[in-house]
Parts: sequence; structure tokens; C-alpha cells
Amino acid sequence: MKCLIMAGGLGTRFGEPEKALVKASGKPLIGRLIDEARNICDEIFVSIDPSMVNIKNFLGTVGVNIIAKNREGYVIDLNFSLNSINTYPILVLSADLYFKDPSILRKFTDMAMGRTEDIITFTLHGNPIGISLFKKPEGDFTNIDFDDGVVNVNTIDDLKKIQ
Repeated sequence: MKCLIMAGGLGTRFGEPEKALVKASGKPLIGRLIDEARNICDEIFVSIDPSMVNIKNFLGTVGVNIIAKNREGYVIDLNFSLNSINTYPILVLSADLYFKDPSILRKFTDMAMGRTEDIITFTLHGNPIGISLFKKPEGDFTNIDFDDGVVNVNTIDDLKKIQ
């Protein structure tokens, strides 16, 4: 399985365009996420905007593939990145996720791989938080809902929840 981490957002709610580098318990969010992804994926890709120099420099030290693309919106950037990888299944992760329960990502991928749908999205209390498994680039879809285990760090208040 391949992993795609989407890290090209503007970070407007957080106030920092390279929020994936914000430290949670002493380590950048994206570094923690890459560690989690390595437990599941045989290859990791990170989609960034070319202007994100600090993230690009960090990624150069951790052995992942970089997909650099000018921002055109999440859906366009996601489709570009999926097409760049073009080997399925692909687990897509938002770069601003913090796993309180490290086993939850494996649980989700195991459940998702057992489903017949082509695209399976992890939801938290019914809301998507930036995790989907693509077995194909398009097709039928479903959600698997969880009630805890992950924090989507969109604001300073979210960051305080995990410190």
C-alpha cells in the first residue's frame, strides 16, 4: 500500500501555512504522521506546494517522496497526486492529524480493505477528518465512523488538546 500525505494547505485557521511542522509532544506533526504511515505503507508520498521550503527541507531528511504542485484547491491537488502515484491502494492522510491511539490507523485500513467499495473515508463522529483509502481513483464510496483516537489539528485550541 502507498501513503499520500496532503501537506499543501494554507493553514489559514491555524495561522501558519506550514503547520505540519508545528511540534506536538516535541516532534513535528508531519514527522509523527510519517512514523505512523511507515507501519502500514511500503512507500510514502507527500504533496506540498513548492513554496513550502521548510517542509520540503524537513521531508528531505526523512526518506519520503515529494510531489510538488502549485496550490489549486484540495480536490485538484488530490487528483494530481493520486494520478502521480497511480498505484493502488493509496491511503490518503491530512498532514495535520495527531493519532492519540496509534492502533486506530491500522484498524481503519484493515476494515477498509475488507470493504467492497472503492473509496473508504474515516469519519470522526460522522465528520471526515482527512483520511481516506482509495482502492481506485474513483468509484463507489462509504464511510467508517470512529468516535475517538485522532485529533485534526486545525486551530491553536486543537493543538492545546494534544499537548
